[in-house]
Amino acid sequence: MTILTGLFGKDSLGKTKYAQSGDIAYIPMIYGNMYGKNDAGFETIDLVNPDTYVASAGMSTGLVSGMTFNAGTLVATYAGTYLIIAHASAEAATTGEYGMKIFIGATGKDNLYSHAHIGASATMSLQGIVALAAADVISLRFDDHANPVRDLVLLSASVTAIRIGD
Repeated sequence: MTILTGLFGKDSLGKTKYAQSGDIAYIPMIYGNMYGKNDAGFETIDLVNPDTYVASAGMSTGLVSGMTFNAGTLVATYAGTYLIIAHASAEAATTGEYGMKIFIGATGKDNLYSHAHIGASATMSLQGIVALAAADVISLRFDDHANPVRDLVLLSASVTAIRIGD
């Protein structure tokens, strides 16, 4: 079976054709989603130390295909390049500076980071592209940039990972 490198081309009459040569291989979409929602807060993140990221463990599984969901994390089944999108709506009893970052395993990804000044409520969002190996674990984590530390109440959050390349 031949996997096409270019799916579109022109025939001798200049009309678009969908396969240039060989068999077309079915390549399934690889994606994963996790989320949490509760207007009163679905999870309180206990930020014990300033500038220390704490994972959200209260998320539920959304749609997954070619990935797995495990205790508030997404796990890549296939290596590749992934687009990751995340969003969170949160509130804090004490106004402060908070950060949200995607971690791959124990490593925070600086290109997948968002910051907000949160009091009554605020939103944070991020998106970026990362290379994942098979079995890499994706988690959404939060930190507090001040001392004394404060708790953060998540009202809604979601993380979506879509494989976009090898």
